[in-house]
Amino acid sequence: MQNLTSLLCAALFTVGLIACGGDDGPSDSTKLTSLSAADIKSVCEELAADFPERTVDCGGGQTLTVGQSAADCANITTPPAACTATVGDARACIGGISGATDAELCAGTFMLPAECAALESC
Repeated sequence: MQNLTSLLCAALFTVGLIACGGDDGPSDSTKLTSLSAADIKSVCEELAADFPERTVDCGGGQTLTVGQSAADCANITTPPAACTATVGDARACIGGISGATDAELCAGTFMLPAECAALESC
């Protein structure tokens, strides 16, 4: 369960940089590395509103925290220069993660959706 938690945290931290811009947010084709600090914080806060942090009870005393807390956005920074992913890649990834059921998350075999592959360099 710890590996799943670490995997989701890493993905959500990365995706939290850019995931869900609103109508005035960056376009899907915008590279993550080109976002300003203000854009990063803004879309992170939008992500926290769209995919809020929650605790999943997997039974047997096992719990898993998924989602994003608005408080986490204070520490988000730009991704490394090697990151080639776009805002659209991140939106697709978070959509795939947020679509997972509690049972899927608790199965112990949950893998990040294919949509998240573009974020590996980030």
